[in-house]
Amino acid sequence: MELFLLALVGFINLTMIAVIFLSGKKNTINISFLLLLMLIVGWAIGDMLMLFSDNKRLAMLGLQMFMVIPMYVSLAIVYFAHFFPKKTSFSKSDIPWIFIPLAATTTLALYILAKLDLFVTFIANDQPFNDYSVNSGYNDIYSPYFTVYFLLYAGIFVYRFLHSKGIDRKRIQYLMISLVVATIIAVTFNIMTPIKTGTLDTAWVGPLSSTLLIAATIFSILKYQLFDVKYTVFRLLAYFLSLSIISLLFISVAFNLTTLFFSQSLIPLSIQIYYM
Repeated sequence: MELFLLALVGFINLTMIAVIFLSGKKNTINISFLLLLMLIVGWAIGDMLMLFSDNKRLAMLGLQMFMVIPMYVSLAIVYFAHFFPKKTSFSKSDIPWIFIPLAATTTLALYILAKLDLFVTFIANDQPFNDYSVNSGYNDIYSPYFTVYFLLYAGIFVYRFLHSKGIDRKRIQYLMISLVVATIIAVTFNIMTPIKTGTLDTAWVGPLSSTLLIAATIFSILKYQLFDVKYTVFRLLAYFLSLSIISLLFISVAFNLTTLFFSQSLIPLSIQIYYM
């Protein structure tokens, strides 16, 4: 079920990427939000490989993605907070906001990848989750990093909220609340719980928190025309998303029922591979 939920989160984020991309608006606000969504998809893929792959190389690739992509997710939120809601074009004053945090995050990410065993050690491929040991360096790096970035983008959103009026204020309100709650959930299950338990068994919850952001985004699109998304485009893709989710749920239930009652699943092999 955890694997299915991660796949579903990735699919939902990809659909939202299509919605915003097809809106036709290629300004800094939309681009920074698209970057955020794409990173969340990468985060979900990394978690799937890290926790569920029975191939050690793929599991290690997933671990590397899990270790660095959430850092860039926080960075993308800072970018989005900086441009939202009215700064639709790039200027020279944006250079420090973009390149200084990017350089710092990339330097830290490269250090983590080079010294991975200081933070997490792969133990063995196992069921239901692959086994990892969370080391002391995990807390030393991630706790201060995500605290700084959380305070940074939360502070920017609060400032924007206090200095905005009308529709912009409403847009900021819903996105700000969803991002704060999603961050708390992600930090709880991706940092605090692993540090306490010494394992990464709860890491799959992190990308799921993005559904709060997607829900707030959909609400803001419908009510406040967020990202200037055309209603007809959004409606068509919303229908597609709904049908796809229903189809995925049906396949998941059918797969689990057939493997429960029969020695070999009746679901086609190509679909079984997806769930393995």
